Amino acid sequence: MSFTIGGDFIPPEKRNKHSDQETKQKKSGRPVKVRKERRGNSWVTKVLNLDLSEENLVDLATRLKRSCACGGTIKEGVIEIQGEKEEELKKLLRDQGIKAQ
Repeated sequence: MSFTIGGDFIPPEKRNKHSDQETKQKKSGRPVKVRKERRGNSWVTKVLNLDLSEENLVDLATRLKRSCACGGTIKEGVIEIQGEKEEELKKLLRDQGIKAQ
């Protein structure tokens, strides 16, 4: 159970979403991987093996795009970020509590 500093109960639907992401990620058997790939003359960095709900995946992708100041998308459960952002994404994922290789 979660309570506020004043002692009020916080229902499960009002609790922090990010703790749910960390819990789900720890249950996953596959490691999260960050890979870059060539697309014509440009690069795309992919975040693979994220076992998150669609809502949490969209939320994470939005935060990553804003932090990297670039565009991106989600295709078949894989976050794709424009540009060579491999090390930057690994650091941002670690800050979110997600181990990435």
